[in-house]
Amino acid sequence: MQERLEVGSHVFIIESNRTITEVVVAARRGDFYTVRFLNGGAIQLSVNFQSFSA
Repeated sequence: MQERLEVGSHVFIIESNRTITEVVVAARRGDFYTVRFLNGGAIQLSVNFQSFSA
């Protein structure tokens, strides 16, 4: 079961299984999340991105 991410929560993006980046969920619109990087900038991710919970 995939859980919705809460706006304002801190999550991590793992790229190429070696780079970990902390981001903040800024918004959810339709099928997309907008996440902001701590150093500025933002990207949109589809709700279909692969996610794991600890």
